[in-house]
Amino acid sequence: MKIDVKVFLFLLLSIGGCSQERSFLTDEEKFWNPYIDGMSLVFSSSGGINDTLTIINSNEIGFPDGIGSLKNERLQVVVKRKISNYKRSTELTFLRISAQSTTELSNIDFQFSIPGSEFWGRNYKIADLDNHDLYTIQTPCGIFDDVIVVECNSKRIPIDTDIITIYWSKSNGYIKYERKDGVIGELISIKSM
Repeated sequence: MKIDVKVFLFLLLSIGGCSQERSFLTDEEKFWNPYIDGMSLVFSSSGGINDTLTIINSNEIGFPDGIGSLKNERLQVVVKRKISNYKRSTELTFLRISAQSTTELSNIDFQFSIPGSEFWGRNYKIADLDNHDLYTIQTPCGIFDDVIVVECNSKRIPIDTDIITIYWSKSNGYIKYERKDGVIGELISIKSM
């Protein structure tokens, strides 16, 4: 009997991939996602631009498949973004929470962006963020007393329009951002469907 080498390698890798131990997100880690489908967030910047972000998928929890993929649970929030001065809307990942392995802590990726500006911080350990000081921040949308300040941890040199700081309310999510050039954006409205 003759076995094709490619088929044999595929089967070997598939069997090996199935034996990996899965790691799950805890309920406490899942609570870092305050968003629900249909929720709309409106941010206004000191530059005079309003950005509307509509949550289109906030509960995509699953395990990636494929050769070499880790068997860690992921939660991803996808938004549809509509900008006041543009006719088109775009879809993008807004937040990602990932279990790592049974020996590594789960992390969160804050993937906040507006046209021409992005927060490049990734892979923050949730356990570390739980120990951040809490602040009270007021925006036109209200007073938030559970806010952590998250600085960008990217090694890339930021350009003037990059977001370098986000203000994250543990119960409401993104509420404010600061760009390198000093432009500040704040949450001015939250609407749930």
